[in-house]
Order: sequence, then structure tokens, then C-alpha cells
Amino acid sequence: MNINTLKKASAAAAAAIVGLSLTGCTNYKKLLENEPGKYVSIAAKNTAKALISTDELGIAAQAASALESGAAYITVDSEDMDYSVYFSGSEKSEYQLGGLSMSSDKGTLDMRFSADKQRLSASVTGPTADHSYFVDYDSFADKLDSSVFGVNSGSRYALDEDTVNSIKEAIESAKAEINGTKTDNSDDDNKYSEYIDRIGISSQTADISVAGEDVTADIVTYSIDSVLFDDIMTDFYKESYGDYYSEEEWDQFEQQLRDSLDAQMSLDFNINSRTHMLMSVTIRGSFTSEDNTADIFGELVFGAKPDKSDKISLYLNVTDNGSSESFSADLFKGVTTDGTTVWNAVYSLTENNEIKTANSTLTYVKDTGALTMVMTDGEGSSVSVNCSVISGADGAEISLDSITSSEGENLMDGTKISVRFAKEPIPAVSADKDFLDITEEELDAMGESFGKDFETVLGLEY
Repeated sequence: MNINTLKKASAAAAAAIVGLSLTGCTNYKKLLENEPGKYVSIAAKNTAKALISTDELGIAAQAASALESGAAYITVDSEDMDYSVYFSGSEKSEYQLGGLSMSSDKGTLDMRFSADKQRLSASVTGPTADHSYFVDYDSFADKLDSSVFGVNSGSRYALDEDTVNSIKEAIESAKAEINGTKTDNSDDDNKYSEYIDRIGISSQTADISVAGEDVTADIVTYSIDSVLFDDIMTDFYKESYGDYYSEEEWDQFEQQLRDSLDAQMSLDFNINSRTHMLMSVTIRGSFTSEDNTADIFGELVFGAKPDKSDKISLYLNVTDNGSSESFSADLFKGVTTDGTTVWNAVYSLTENNEIKTANSTLTYVKDTGALTMVMTDGEGSSVSVNCSVISGADGAEISLDSITSSEGENLMDGTKISVRFAKEPIPAVSADKDFLDITEEELDAMGESFGKDFETVLGLEY
């Protein structure tokens, strides 16, 4: 290939790259104009990815993976008992699972359920017994009527008609939710959908300043005007207190509410026009009644370039009849030296011109997994939160081991709390018995064994 051919190829490649870039910008421009809500969602994901990529703990990505297709566990270990709540989801196997486990030196009682597109399954496993049952969505309504729970079964476990109908509706709702066929037909759902449709949404591109840096931003604004706010508040009061008023009294109350309340709110999403990352979110609100005026302003700032910003800032100010209160927090990006990463944060609360400050330092030692946060108020009193972090190919775990005051007291009294994110989902409950085929005798035996196992694990006399 001669030099002229290389020049032509380079020019073609450059043109192709420019073309792709322009095409990408055009797509984002169309999103801004035609689907601003979708643009905000994409920008938020871009920002989250940028922040997660700099996660020194290695937990954020593990947590996201676990919540999408793995499993998550929340465990409380105390001196006498351990409790664990867990849930798991898997798009691949199309099921969801949740459970609760209780353990002591006397044994473990584990209760879990799983749901797929065809059935709900549940199991209870204890020191002396193991029960596993399922209910099938399609046959549930007919089998319930002929089971020991049916209204006319003559069983001690027979339910009244209202309860039976409620259970049938709940199962149908679960089926529709899991299979993605649920429809919103109720008056309340329609009403809330109408509220959402009435929220104003606008978009524009403008030069703004973010954290002192001038930048071109795509701005998406959501707004609620006074008419919509009054409608929402009126419906809220009517649902909560309408039964206490006659129709005439309610009409008077509603009119008084609409005449006396004037409120407006707006929410701005400021997106970098070049990187399509969320730079800041701003909320503004103004509320006026007959004898009170309040204004709210809040701002969450990620920076003009969130992936390169040295801090995330939060500011909130509330003004009520001339009296102002404000809160600010600056979380600075971690600095790593010889395997130790340190994050600093500064907090400030201003109330009636009185300023109170506090700060915190978060230190992570990669080799040992030790994670320590020290929070200090303006008077020098401090609290130390001591944690440990484990991250590997199978997932990640962060545990809260102790909380120590500046006087040396362990405020957790020996209790340990941990959150574990696992890469692999928990297998679905395996059950081959239809719960609606159960007999009175089997129910009696199951209730007795469950009660015995429960009291055994708790260490109670049985």
C-alpha cells in the first residue's frame, strides 16, 4: 500500500468516525426533543457507570449484578440468634425468590418462597420437619373451592366467602404481575396516570455553570403547576377525610383548600451535551397559603465531568416566612496511597444564622478489607463505624462489626450486621405437592411441627 492509499484510507476512516459522532449527536438531540424522559434515564445510567467504574471497594458492580440476576442477603448476628433475609431473581430461569432464616445453637428454621410464570412454591425447613408445597395459578380458583379451605368444605379450616375471593384476586394479581400481563384499570390507577400525564415536561440546550465550570447542557425540566398540585392535595384529603364531611361540607372545604393554597414545583436534570452524563439535579418549590409562605431549593451536583469530578455535593435550603434553614454536604473523591483509600466529607447545617459543622473520614485498607468511618461533630465528639469488606469472583460482602463512641463504648453490644451480594441466584423452591390437596390431618401435623421447630430454635420450652 503506497502513501496516497494510506492517506485516502485515513481520510475515509476519519470521515466515518465524524459521521458516527454526528449521528450519535443527532440521536441524542432527537431524544432531547421527542423523548426527554428517556434521555434522562440514559444519562443517569451513564453517570452511574462512570461512578461505579471508580469504585475502589469493588462492591457497586457486584451489587448491581446481584440485584439483576444473583442474590442478596441481609444478616443480623447477635449473641443468641442469627437472622437472615434474602432474595434472588433470575431472568434466565424466570423466577423470583425470597426468604427468612433464623438460627441459634438449637438449630435453623428456614422459610422461603419462589414464584415463576406457572406457580408459587413455598417451603419451611426446621430441626425436625421439612414441608414444601406449590399452588398452580390456572387451577387455583377451582381447587380452592373444593379444598379444606373452601366455604362449603365443612372443615375447621373453611374460610368465609370474602376471604376466599380476596385470596383468588391476590393469586390472579400475582400471576399477572409475574407474567407481565397486569393492566391498570382501577379508578385510582387511571387517576394517578392522569396526574403523571399532566406533569409538564420541557427541554432545551443552554450554557450553564456547574461547580464553577461553564458547560453546555441539555436541560430537561419537569414541573407541577398550582392547578395540578391543588388537584393532588384535594384528592389526598378527600381519600383521607372525605367520610367525615357531608357532600355540602366537603364542597366548601375543597373550595377553601383551592383558594388558600398556591404551590409550584420544578425538577431540572442538567445533562452534559457532549458526554451525555448527568451533571446536576435541581429542585425548586414554592408554597403559599393564607398565613404562610415557604420556598424550597435543593441541588445535587456530580460535576461538569462526573467521571473526573473530585466531589459530589448536596445543598438544601428551606425558607419559611422569612426564616431560613440550609444543609450542605460535600463528599470528596477517594485518594489512594499504598493500597489505602481515604474519602472525606464535610457537612454544614445553618439554622437561624447559627452554623453547625461536622465531618467524616472513610478509610479502606485493600489488603485487609478493613473499612472504617469516623464521624466528628463541631465539638469534637466522634463515633467510629468499623466494617470489613470482602470482594471476589463469587460476589461481595460488607459487614458492620462495631460502632464505637469517643468514650470507647461499643454501641452495637456485640451485634454484627452484614450485606452480601452473590453472583449466583438461589435455586427455586422444589415442591411436588399441591397445597390445595392437603387434608385437615396434614395441616394439623404441619402446624404442630412448625410450632415445635420455631420454639426449639428460639430456645423456648415446648
